[in-house]
Amino acid sequence: MIIGEKCTVHKKGVEVPNEKWREAEKKDTKLFHSSPQRGSGNQDHFPGDSVSDNFVIETKQTEKKSYSLSVEKWQKLVEETALLNSKDNKLRVPIMSLHISSQHLVVLSFEDFEYLREKAWKYDGLVY
Repeated sequence: MIIGEKCTVHKKGVEVPNEKWREAEKKDTKLFHSSPQRGSGNQDHFPGDSVSDNFVIETKQTEKKSYSLSVEKWQKLVEETALLNSKDNKLRVPIMSLHISSQHLVVLSFEDFEYLREKAWKYDGLVY
């Protein structure tokens, strides 16, 4: 087992699983009304950690005070979402759901934010 976000090292050097990442994925599955992607963490051909009719969600959890989101990580999620959308002819938005310490943040592109905002306005019958 590699020591990282999914493991905790105790004083005696014994590695035990850190289940908080699993809890974060379960929480996101409920919040976004999505289905978990089996093998998402260990197989490249499954996009995101969970998928709904509207979103492809990549969940990250850390007890640290920061999380580094690189362009490469973001672009991988965008490409996987586009591929899935083309397979089943849907328009899902890629989002990163970040559980950082006690904060829960959602990251999406500005273009997708604009798309969702316009969709919400049309739904509410508002014109801006």
